[in-house]
Amino acid sequence: LDLRLSASTLILMRTENLCAENLGVTSFEYGRLVNSIDTIVHAAWPVNFNLPLAEFHPFLRCTQNLVALCVSAKNRVRYYFVSSYASTFQYQDKLLPERPIPPRVGDSLIQVSYIQCVFKELAAKTCELQGYAISKLIAEHSLIRLHCSRPLFDLSILRVGQICGDTQTGAWSENEMIPMMIASLPYVRAFPRTMPDVSWIPADVCARVLQEILVQDTNDGNSLRVHHIANPHILPWQSVVEEIGSIAGVGVPNLVELAEYTALIRQAPDSLPIRRLLPYFDSCLKDGTMPESYSSLRVLDTLKFSNALAACPSITSSILKRIVLGVLESVSAGTPKEIPNVFLFGPASLQTNENS
Repeated sequence: LDLRLSASTLILMRTENLCAENLGVTSFEYGRLVNSIDTIVHAAWPVNFNLPLAEFHPFLRCTQNLVALCVSAKNRVRYYFVSSYASTFQYQDKLLPERPIPPRVGDSLIQVSYIQCVFKELAAKTCELQGYAISKLIAEHSLIRLHCSRPLFDLSILRVGQICGDTQTGAWSENEMIPMMIASLPYVRAFPRTMPDVSWIPADVCARVLQEILVQDTNDGNSLRVHHIANPHILPWQSVVEEIGSIAGVGVPNLVELAEYTALIRQAPDSLPIRRLLPYFDSCLKDGTMPESYSSLRVLDTLKFSNALAACPSITSSILKRIVLGVLESVSAGTPKEIPNVFLFGPASLQTNENS
């Protein structure tokens, strides 16, 4: 990085508020973006299942600001929006196709009370929590609608499945739902019965897949694409639960209904991270918004763009053991294992223009 900065082949722009006017950078810096960019990767989004939709409004505005940048840019821009598997919950078929799907709130975990969204189709009775999924749903379909009405930029929707610990260390943030469930296992000895089948993708594999898509997803006349980033090897939830129980040394965990699982969590020690999700579980039980079944992300088309995705290991044996033992070790130590921050960056081309 230092070498590229000194050679002026890498430009860093700092902003305190990406959702502000001009993305929070100076007018000069924004002008530089307008004159030079050809690729945007939009991944910034808070993952918090306890937040209502209103908390995500700034990030929807940020999406709007980035579209404005695409439209005003000198070069034709391809906008990569990192969407989420959560935006498709309750999709009816077994495999979700790699294409735009009708903007139905029913395909997402449902929330907020009688909201008026960007489209009339998205007005629906909703509950108060789980703004994450619906915000991704709104952003995804807003971008598709804008692109189709004014195709002044290229658009790639990247629906990302569950990212898990990497293949080397298994380190997985204890602030995510699955690690929270694993951490609670010695106390509750149970998992919810209804959960998605396991197509978790290790974090390092996910990064390589994204990198390869950015390189291979060139402008060949297809201005709208949908990619799925998920493990091609789909494992039944029950079989993975049994292996987790074996690794954790608790035997075969019980698979219970959400109401019973919530009651068990309520009886667990206050120090367990999973207790932070009690408002979410209570809301799901009250409003009936936890899906009864889940589809999986189809990846057949995306495999053509990524060798790393084709080589993605199944979540069994050594990887699962590293994940489970890492989570339990973090809980017993009282602090999560520290891992370095990872930054994804890169120029559109390694060639530079001396006049630019």
